[in-house]
Amino acid sequence: MPKIIGLTGPSGAGKSLLSKYMGRLGPRVIRADDIYGNLLAKNREMVQEIATAFPNAFGDVGIDRSVLAKTVFDDPEKLRILNCITHKYIIREIQLEIDRLSEGDVLVIEAIYLLESGISTLCDLTVAMVAPASERMQRVMTRDGVTKAQAESRFKNQNTDDFYTRHCDIIIENTNSEVELEKQAVKILEVI
Repeated sequence: MPKIIGLTGPSGAGKSLLSKYMGRLGPRVIRADDIYGNLLAKNREMVQEIATAFPNAFGDVGIDRSVLAKTVFDDPEKLRILNCITHKYIIREIQLEIDRLSEGDVLVIEAIYLLESGISTLCDLTVAMVAPASERMQRVMTRDGVTKAQAESRFKNQNTDDFYTRHCDIIIENTNSEVELEKQAVKILEVI
């Protein structure tokens, strides 16, 4: 059977860097954020559901992701609605990827909402990446070009590190050492 590793954690914890290192070691890596972006570009049904729920974020060229982000990150109920719309489509795409796997294959699924969306039920192993909030804040501001207030708005609607440590099989604390992250990638793959 193929093996599925779920990688999760809050924004800015370093999930993408760890999944990149894991991918270099052989597993296929898929990112829920990338699937979401592809679905926004190609899945008219999902886009129509989002447009209906958030008409202010829909313009001449489709969904304005920056407007949608501001709308949902400022209101937990609106974020819940968006997640209810999108998660079913994302999970469907992930299941298609899993169905393509062969015996002995390893797939890493990177998803911030791995646990909340139910994607974790598809996984043989769940890994949480955590990091101090101040480091995560700086990473998100640099990576996404957002202000501190915008980053804080995102963080207030995310789970704490404690949530991830209570629900995942392996916890990795990102200490900003890329060498250490590479070692952790090897250790995770040895476990699976």
